[in-house]
Amino acid sequence: MIFDVDFFKNVNDTYGHQNGDLVLKAISGKATEIKRNTDLLARYGGEEFVMVMPQTELMGALVIAERLRQAIEEMDSPLDGHILKMTVSIGVAAWGPHSMDMTIDKLFKLADQALYTAKNSGRNRVASA
Repeated sequence: MIFDVDFFKNVNDTYGHQNGDLVLKAISGKATEIKRNTDLLARYGGEEFVMVMPQTELMGALVIAERLRQAIEEMDSPLDGHILKMTVSIGVAAWGPHSMDMTIDKLFKLADQALYTAKNSGRNRVASA
């Protein structure tokens, strides 16, 4: 799963990079609450994060992704006397029983393509490859 904070540039431009970092910490904290002990969460760059979910089929990954999307949408990010409502777009891909020639690079590209599908479909949603 790859997820990206929607319109994050506006946060940095309006409130500054230090406050933007606080928003990223709050979002990563929420993602840490949602992830399972076996999952690996990492910041990929900028406002993008990756969650690797071992031994998880696509449907299970989609459930976790939607849970994360909803939790972040419902979260209040207090910032400079304002309450910000943030959303994320999420792309999900998974190895399946017929994915014998799948590499981690291909899987990552599929998740990234799904992320851009989510963004191009209006943001604040989950898309799968």
